[in-house]
Amino acid sequence: MKEYISKDIKFITVSERKNEFIRNNKDLINYPIGKIGNVEIYFTHYYSQEEAHRK
Repeated sequence: MKEYISKDIKFITVSERKNEFIRNNKDLINYPIGKIGNVEIYFTHYYSQEEAHRK
């Protein structure tokens, strides 16, 4: 946990997401997705990367 908390969030594009369902349904996804290490974080309650990063 300490390793992940110390890293910055990198926001990724639909094509970079490891979840195949998300990649194949990119028109349905309207929220930012961040990545810390090998963990993807789905910010479903935020509209922008900036807002998700602030929270």
